Amino acid sequence: MRKDRETELALLKKRIQKFGINPPDTARFLRENVQNFTAAELRLMSKKIVYDSIVYYTQESADFMETAETMDDWITFLSVVKWFGDQAFSYLMTIYTGPAGEAILTPPQRSLRSN
Repeated sequence: MRKDRETELALLKKRIQKFGINPPDTARFLRENVQNFTAAELRLMSKKIVYDSIVYYTQESADFMETAETMDDWITFLSVVKWFGDQAFSYLMTIYTGPAGEAILTPPQRSLRSN
């Protein structure tokens, strides 16, 4: 019985090092009461730490995916703005310099913009 408790305590410490403890009050509770826990209670606490980590990382990944989707929307929007800018530049160069001037000025404009 004692060996089982020591094994569970070692597993609990290992899981705390690997996953961490999210709420600080859980860490304080463990420090104050770990000597009073049975092997079954230590096992349940260990499972709770793993479950809390799963929930935390799942929520964090959802936040990252939302950020990625927002950035993708911005990239799409800015690509459309760039296209309109290219069209406006081409139109203005054709009006002010004619087709030959537009053909001469458009490649340098694109190379300067890409940097």
